[in-house]
Amino acid sequence: MKKSKKFKKLDESKGHFEEGAHLIELISGYNELISTKLILSKEKALDVNYIYIPNDIELYRRLMYMSTSKYNKVVEGVMRNNPENFRVDVNRPIQEHIRTNNKDAQSYTFNKNTVYKISQHDFENMFNE
Repeated sequence: MKKSKKFKKLDESKGHFEEGAHLIELISGYNELISTKLILSKEKALDVNYIYIPNDIELYRRLMYMSTSKYNKVVEGVMRNNPENFRVDVNRPIQEHIRTNNKDAQSYTFNKNTVYKISQHDFENMFNE
């Protein structure tokens, strides 16, 4: 798929979030088409395959990097708008509140950039109870 190859050659994610979302929509649409073809076909064995994103580790990491980055920005916004609900400095980037040196830490890369996913434990440490 040309679009995924082009996407995997990008140097950075900045400015390409819409392209990443469009790629996911494209793959989803393609997979729906394949599913319909398989259901409606009278042939027993067709030489068509779904695109399973986790099978392409580079594409998967890049899309997860973008998704996690967006999610983290939303969490930062919630923190800044509701500082009374958090026991951490809400003006610091969310990445500073995520434990990156434990077994729960999940990270995704886009070339040389890395983003960490917030774990349940991280949330528990950040919230006031």
